[in-house]
Parts: sequence; C-alpha cells; structure tokens
Amino acid sequence: GMEIELARRLQSEGVPVLITCFDFNPALMRRAADAAQAAGVADSLRFEVRDCNQAFTLPAQDVIIVNQFFHHVTALETFCTSLRQSLAPDGVLLSSDVIGRNGHRLWPDVALVVERFWAGLVPAQRHDRHFGHVREEYLSIDHAAYSNEGVRAQDVVACLLAAFDFELFFSFGGAIMPFVERRIGFNFDPADARDRAFIDAVQQADANALAEERYPAANMVAVLRHRGRVVRPVHVPISPQRHVVLVEQQLRRIQEAARPGRIPTG
Repeated sequence: GMEIELARRLQSEGVPVLITCFDFNPALMRRAADAAQAAGVADSLRFEVRDCNQAFTLPAQDVIIVNQFFHHVTALETFCTSLRQSLAPDGVLLSSDVIGRNGHRLWPDVALVVERFWAGLVPAQRHDRHFGHVREEYLSIDHAAYSNEGVRAQDVVACLLAAFDFELFFSFGGAIMPFVERRIGFNFDPADARDRAFIDAVQQADANALAEERYPAANMVAVLRHRGRVVRPVHVPISPQRHVVLVEQQLRRIQEAARPGRIPTG
C-alpha cells in the first residue's frame, strides 16, 4: 500500500524512518506486515491494532498522515485530541479526506446543480449502479445509515480547527462528485469528446460555485500544524473557517425545510 511504497522510497534515499500503521482489523495488520516483509521494508514499518475512537498518545511524531480516514471516525473530537497530543512541536499533520455532508449525501444547494445537469443526460447516462437501473432523478443515499461511511464527514474541518491550524486547506468537489464516482461515473467514456465536454462543464460550474461560496466542498487536501506554528497559510479557494460557516448554512436550510407546516416556494 501507500505506506510500504513511502517506506521504500525513503529507504532508497537514505532517510531513516519508522512508520507506525494503525487499524482495528487484526487480519489486515497481519497481511500488511507480510507485505512489508516481502517488499524488504519490514524494519521501517510497525503495525498496531488500535481503535482510533479511543484516546491514545504516541511518542512525539514528526509526521502524521491521515489518508481517507477522518470521515470514518465517530469520536472525531477524541481522535483529533489524540493526534494533537502525538504530534511533535514542529510536526506536521497531512491529510486527504472527505468533508462533505454526512453519509456522502448532497447538500441542498449542491443537489440543485446536480439536478440541472442530470436533466440533460440520456437514459444510458442515468443508469445508477446503486439501484441497478436508469433513474429519472438522482437520489442522494445516506451511506452512514448502514455503515460508518461519512459518519461525521461534515464535522471534520471544525474538529481539526479546534485542535490545529491549517497551513494548507485545498477544498474541491461538490456537484461534480456524483458524475465521477462509482454509481454514475462509469457511464461516461473518457475517450468520447462529448462525455469529456459534459464532465468539464459540470466541473466548471462546480468550481465556480465553490469559489463563490454557494456551498461547501466535499473533499480536502490539508497540511496542519500546532496552534501558532503556521507562518504563511494557503487556503484555496476558501479558508477552513469559511467552509465551516457554509456547512452551518446548509444545515440550517435542511432544518428549515423539515419544519412542520412549511410551504414550499419557487
């Protein structure tokens, strides 16, 4: 996996490294240890069975990598506190993760853009692999209802802000996501110029909406440090604080729509 390749590259460049890998699945950790042994990097990797919902403190870590994992964690506050306590004073936390609505659902204003583009698709492009048939309308599925997929994705940025400062916050992807993910994405052929033009049009509309702060992004790439350790923060297209504000705005829209006796308008 990524950790084995990272260890191999650092080892080849003469950089001494010890990478500690966590997972709560013992069988997965055993397979990973065997793979590290086969790759010749067993001395650079350590594997521990651990539930990251439970508090922990590691010896000061120079680098902590959280790759596509925050959105699976229920006890986010506990996890972020554990990471802060385990990061060396000048250490860096690196993350690529999902920060959209819980369960990978669409925010109300994201759904409006998706619906607009969905209406222009031919039936074959509206085949939804989740349901196994063509759908007239795109239906947002709550994957957190039956698993920990995106169980607290919408809280990730706020929890990180409570524990760290963002040196880099690059957020992306909102309305484009249904059209490039596994449910719908396979309906589009990268070799077909018309399909590429459609995906480009959705992406441009999505990027414009994100830059104009019409809704929050669903993904982030981030670099974080201890409070007060960031010198030149880079936020593209918006700051993490603004992202949290946009999440709160969408949550209010959902609450208002659910009020009894509300009369639909528009």
